Amino acid sequence: MTLIIYDFIELSVLTISIRVICVPFLVTEIVTVF
Repeated sequence: MTLIIYDFIELSVLTISIRVICVPFLVTEIVTVF
């Protein structure tokens, strides 16, 4: 049970970090396109 909770926390941390990394790139791409 605790392993599942830990896995879930790790997964959310990973997705948050991916968003934090990817969103600025997407924004700059959109800005350079326009």
